[in-house]
Amino acid sequence: MTRVVRPHCKASTRVLGSVLVALAFLASPALAQESARVGELNERLSQILAQLPGATSEQAVGLRNQAAGVIAQCAEALSALIAQNPREALTLAFSQQVLAQLGSSFPESAALLESRGIWQGELEYLIEDDESMTTSRSHLRLRVAQQVLQLHLAGPEPPGLKSGDQLQVQGVRAGNLVAVETASLVAASEAAVCSTLGEQPVITILVNLQSFTLAPAISTDLVKGILLGNAFAPTSQSVPDWSVDNFWRENSDGKTWVNSALPAVVGPYTLSGDFNSGGNCDSDGMRTAAINAADPSVNFQNYSRVMIVFPPNNACTFAGLGTLGCTTNNSPGDGNFTASVAWNRSDQMPTRSSGVQLLTHEGGHNLTLHHASSRDFGAETLGPVGAAGTLVEYGDWFSTMGAWNFGLYSAQHAVEQLNWLTLNTNYQVVESSGVYAIQNYERRPAALKALKIRRGTGNDAWLWVEYRQNTGIYDSQLSSQVWTGVLIHYKDSLLELIRTCSTTISRRSMTGTLSRCLPVPPGPIPTPTFPSL
Repeated sequence: MTRVVRPHCKASTRVLGSVLVALAFLASPALAQESARVGELNERLSQILAQLPGATSEQAVGLRNQAAGVIAQCAEALSALIAQNPREALTLAFSQQVLAQLGSSFPESAALLESRGIWQGELEYLIEDDESMTTSRSHLRLRVAQQVLQLHLAGPEPPGLKSGDQLQVQGVRAGNLVAVETASLVAASEAAVCSTLGEQPVITILVNLQSFTLAPAISTDLVKGILLGNAFAPTSQSVPDWSVDNFWRENSDGKTWVNSALPAVVGPYTLSGDFNSGGNCDSDGMRTAAINAADPSVNFQNYSRVMIVFPPNNACTFAGLGTLGCTTNNSPGDGNFTASVAWNRSDQMPTRSSGVQLLTHEGGHNLTLHHASSRDFGAETLGPVGAAGTLVEYGDWFSTMGAWNFGLYSAQHAVEQLNWLTLNTNYQVVESSGVYAIQNYERRPAALKALKIRRGTGNDAWLWVEYRQNTGIYDSQLSSQVWTGVLIHYKDSLLELIRTCSTTISRRSMTGTLSRCLPVPPGPIPTPTFPSL
């Protein structure tokens, strides 16, 4: 079945002089306290420094002892502020001139002082998803020589940023935390090394921890079924036969799949730690230990996707954590290898259904997808060109990248990041009024599935139109609302300043009211009416 779409395009009647984008930091008592504490400690240290030139030898010893304590407190307070509000940390950090004075005056404490500088290295970009798939955190780690720096950006990240990129940052460093004032991409990672097309060699490592073990339900067969389906899981059958392999094949029209010729699951191995020291999740340590444990049985040079399944350890509170793309990893026997990594908590994937939903989400991050988000424009379904709206990170409830569900990756993701849809064969760019027929997104064989419609004339603002039906084993699991009309996503250049992603139109996403679909009766679709379209 195909659906006819009649887009009506006209130039915007609203003139926008310029768009100013500001990153606003929400004030909170805790943040105000941290900021005030850094300012207070800086003032105390400045006073000690000012007293030093006129001090006697005995007084100088006392001042240096005082300074050592204050500098240690400064380092702790500034680190906390960098993590919470990097822009404020950049403002309150000492100037290069003052830092030089402090370093020469208190050499025994110089190593604890913050530093201003430029750092360059390979980026590891991780996205952490909570158990409800409603809250996430991004972690940017920069590998500089033998060090790993935690980056906290004071402004927008460079568009298209992903793991494996060579990144240069300028800012203020305290310990291993950097408040980044500017960030620039030096070189993008090579797509051919970790392609989104073709066979995906996935190795899943099951691990027990020193004090925590996998539940009996988390068997090798269960995980093989999650990855490859019933044919590879004789003791863990499912109807429907959902799997990551089938999901990717269906979504990509056979362009991407899990390689079944290689071993897909190993373990469980018992690791020698719990990776929860001080209540902190040591995902990096867990990765190293898991790879080391599997190394005698696995040639990691054959794999570009590593997934770790681990039991809850009272510190890693996420459902899943995934690298955005691939980065350099190391195994003792195989040396350096390039692969994406996903950490999946076992209690979040006890069944085939939940496992496929979790692994297609974290696997989506591994394929370089951000979350499927929404933007709220208040009383309007879609604001005028140039309006930012309010970003809701998990706002697209019809995609596995936006919620716990089986929703296929949407058309703009499939085109712009995954290379799964071909121009004029699977999608068409529309810049004039006309009548266009598109097929159900999950239908096979694939024909024209989506329209990319420009808003106005010459704007880098696009409406992606597709539609879903109650067919197949994935879209049929979604809310029935999505079957009643076209599904419209909005992408513009302004969003790059917030975060690189595609977003679903949402009128009341903050309150949970679903209005991302334009309801229409069967047959020809009436012209969508949006402000400035």
